[in-house]
Amino acid sequence: PQPGILWVTCSGTQRFRLAGPPAQAANGLWSAPVELLPVDPPTAVPEGLRSTAAALSQAATLLQDQGLAVIAQPWQLDDASWVAHRWAELLPLDLAVRQQLLEITEPLQRLGLIAQLMQQAVRELARWLDREAEGSATLEDEVRAFGASIDIVRHAAPARQ
Repeated sequence: PQPGILWVTCSGTQRFRLAGPPAQAANGLWSAPVELLPVDPPTAVPEGLRSTAAALSQAATLLQDQGLAVIAQPWQLDDASWVAHRWAELLPLDLAVRQQLLEITEPLQRLGLIAQLMQQAVRELARWLDREAEGSATLEDEVRAFGASIDIVRHAAPARQ
């Protein structure tokens, strides 16, 4: 804790979009009118994307076992929308990419794109492991591989004080 610093923890419960321009009050607080978006209907995770739900279960269990319960119970691993939203929260994505993913209104499309991002991270890690085994891996290879994969846990964990 630092004097003059306010630490705030928020939990989102429903998607929304800005319904007007943001404004700053005299006390410095920013606010804006919002429009609540409809909740995604429950959508089954199709066979081809079940590995994303299984991987989320493993990641969440690992984090929970380490005392980092970053995904609230109950887990809805059979709902494509819920799985896609949790991955969008956990993955170390550029903020613009994360925003684009969360703005997608079709749950299966959102989960499919997240699966592609995860496959890309796995390919980067595999490429690095191959080069490492050959003895030709560079620092750039290592940074790219770990930036695309291992940081998931670090970015998912809340800041410790």
